[in-house]
Amino acid sequence: MTQQQERRAILRIDAQPAGKKFQGVWLELVDGTRWVVDYRPREVWTWFRDREVFVTGGCYKPTGEAIGATHFRVDRMRDAAPERGVRPYVAVGPQTVLRGQVVSVNPPPGSKLAFTSEKHFCSDTGATYGVVGAELPEGETVRVRARELVPDMSYRARSVDRDLWIADVLHGEADDEQPHEIPCP
Repeated sequence: MTQQQERRAILRIDAQPAGKKFQGVWLELVDGTRWVVDYRPREVWTWFRDREVFVTGGCYKPTGEAIGATHFRVDRMRDAAPERGVRPYVAVGPQTVLRGQVVSVNPPPGSKLAFTSEKHFCSDTGATYGVVGAELPEGETVRVRARELVPDMSYRARSVDRDLWIADVLHGEADDEQPHEIPCP
């Protein structure tokens, strides 16, 4: 696997949806070039709206119908100048497919979160994450497409040190079709 180049950019989100409900999420590079990251302003991107970020990933040719722009797959993204206590997350990891189940966890008595209940995703690999994003059935084993989030530990009290943004639940055993990678312009 080749070493990916880390790029500096600003993450922009179109103010309003356009044709076919396209509301682009863009990386705006220092030279003004714009690459599309997503066609919808999903929660995982909104935490970095109008923020300068460092990003790794690759350009690709999408399958099926697509807008006429360079498409960029984000593998990792981190805030270039995180502000303590202002945003819940400082970085986003690569999209991955995990298998596991959601369980409710009660924090220990006497803690700040003692009278609450949190949902955790317990993966088959043994990793435990806080759950952000799609609603999942509790106690049922599921496959999910997700990204690990790196939290700002000063933002709020937490019982786990990492969260998982769940894009969606995958049905069936087939993995997602991988887009054809191309050199970035």
